[in-house]
Amino acid sequence: WPWCGPYGAVLAGRPPSGKAGRRVIAYIVRRLAYAIPILLGVNLLTFLLFFFVNSPDAVARRMCDEKAKPEQIETWKREHGYHLPRLWNTGEKGLGQVTQTIFYTKSVGLMRFEFGRSDRDNVHIGPEIRRRMRPSLAYAIPTFLLSLFVQLVIAMLVAYYRGSPFDLAVLLVCVLFMSIAAMFYIIGGQVLIGMWLKLAPISGYREGLSCWKFLLMPILIGGVSGLGGGIRFTRTVFLEEVGRDYIRTARAK
Repeated sequence: WPWCGPYGAVLAGRPPSGKAGRRVIAYIVRRLAYAIPILLGVNLLTFLLFFFVNSPDAVARRMCDEKAKPEQIETWKREHGYHLPRLWNTGEKGLGQVTQTIFYTKSVGLMRFEFGRSDRDNVHIGPEIRRRMRPSLAYAIPTFLLSLFVQLVIAMLVAYYRGSPFDLAVLLVCVLFMSIAAMFYIIGGQVLIGMWLKLAPISGYREGLSCWKFLLMPILIGGVSGLGGGIRFTRTVFLEEVGRDYIRTARAK
């Protein structure tokens, strides 16, 4: 927890120092910097899977036809940029050796949020992602916030009353939640909330303010299904943090 240092200062009866605030900022910058090599690694790994394990010839043959002539396959590869070398173009000079490659045209643009066109129907992928991402974010963000809030509250209570019957009861319920498959939550939620209580539609989505009817059930199911593992993990983090030196110092003061 990057903010535990400043919180420890507050518990000790004094405001956070500038040094503690700088540590928090440095931690955030460092975590953001870690994301850059991770994104590059995922991008490179995806490229290797798509264009080395699965060759451009295999992609062209699948898109055209298994019985397509070699001339047709070569034409399709040239139209979609699959005729270029994968990583290094020795036939070009200067920057063209890097830019005139499959890796640059297909993968580097992803870092600029340029997703190109679909190989099958030549449709721009970016607008399709933007159009379809709204329902996904409308579900994912509330589910994450609700689940995180419930996990933090329950985990703090469990950590405070550690070793008590309440702690053991919550851990037992968490193990029970973790032992149930996610499909059971989905089907059970549809039956209970959608069919019996009739509080929300079983499926579908609608834009506008009425979308909450379609999001209610998935948000509840998603939040409940992840509580077991989330509470146990957060409880462990809190118990480790309680024994730190700054907490002991704050209590002593």
